Amino acid sequence: MNIHQPRCRKNSHEKGNEKIRSCFLGTTQRGIHSPRNGIWKKHLLWNLKLLRQSSHRKQILQKLQNNTKHLAEQIQLPTILNSSGMFYALVHLPTNKIFVIATPKRIQISFKQNWYSAFIRNTNFHRTISKGKIRDVIAWPLEKIQTQNTEEIKKRKKHWIKTLHRP
Repeated sequence: MNIHQPRCRKNSHEKGNEKIRSCFLGTTQRGIHSPRNGIWKKHLLWNLKLLRQSSHRKQILQKLQNNTKHLAEQIQLPTILNSSGMFYALVHLPTNKIFVIATPKRIQISFKQNWYSAFIRNTNFHRTISKGKIRDVIAWPLEKIQTQNTEEIKKRKKHWIKTLHRP
């Protein structure tokens, strides 16, 4: 079994995504203090280190840094990936593919869910990240969600997609 795939108890729900969902809720075979949590902690620290760099060689990271100058002070905080109610971009570093996400959850939790769902979702981005390593993907905060209006959130998400995919 791939170390990045969720392992659930044998008596967990077997219907469709229910088995995966029970893994996200912390009912994995090893529980909260699993050795795999060390992988996520290392990835979090690595992700924060990349966010805090003053310059980047990769063009996509330069573009993200230029477009999120308004968050420069917040990105320096160690709790930025534990912020909830944010737009953020998942970036696959080897291919420079971007997936923009709006989530009411903490970025770190949403990232884990997207990583594990890559094995069952059928989007280009998820197929790409399912073939790689966790170190190939970075979460980059874009902006705080200012409204609860679904239409406004969709407009802002489209704005970020257009902004980040513009050459």
